Amino acid sequence: MLMLPSLKKLEHLEVFSVEGLESVTDKFIKEFIAASGDGIRELILSGCRKLTDSSLKIIAETCSCLRVLDIGIVPKLKDKYLASGCRSFVETPLQHFQLMARSSLLCFASRFLVVDIVCDDAIAAFLEMSGEALKELALNNVGKVGHNTALSLSRRSRNLVSLDLSWCRNLTDEAMGLIVDRCLSLRVLKLFGCTQITDVFLYGHSNANVEIIGLKLSSLLEHI
Repeated sequence: MLMLPSLKKLEHLEVFSVEGLESVTDKFIKEFIAASGDGIRELILSGCRKLTDSSLKIIAETCSCLRVLDIGIVPKLKDKYLASGCRSFVETPLQHFQLMARSSLLCFASRFLVVDIVCDDAIAAFLEMSGEALKELALNNVGKVGHNTALSLSRRSRNLVSLDLSWCRNLTDEAMGLIVDRCLSLRVLKLFGCTQITDVFLYGHSNANVEIIGLKLSSLLEHI
């Protein structure tokens, strides 16, 4: 809160990160966004554990220029609001959305702790509203990602360039194939930890331009 008077003087602020600052509250976000939110293009709130849906609501209603939103490790955010309360993001075309859960040594993501509260339907609903503008999407270790998310990705994320579905083990070969075959702009797909995915997907999809990372371990790692 002591930072607010100085922050409000920054008339051209576009990128703002309070990543990992657990002292950040809804009151701080509300006052900061009210003063500076209309110019913010990138907002990083990962690890701000005290934030709730009220912060997400004010962001959606105020940040008309927002293109990047990172709300990883914010456990008080509920899937109900993500599904139905972010309709303002339809007019705010997010290009990068990051929602991660659970620590992952392979992805060097020790900061992403257990958050697993967001359901498949909520993510699918978010994509139905905002998927068209997304260019980068990270759902690393959001365990409930499944068939509905895959369907929404295939329908609404045709401009997606980078997708991280590492440790999303509810996605089948068929669901993954649907995503890759329909998202023709996709160039990078991360699948670390997706041990359920087989060669049926790896050699059966039709998108020759996508690079799949993490599905097959190198011979050195397999030996170890």
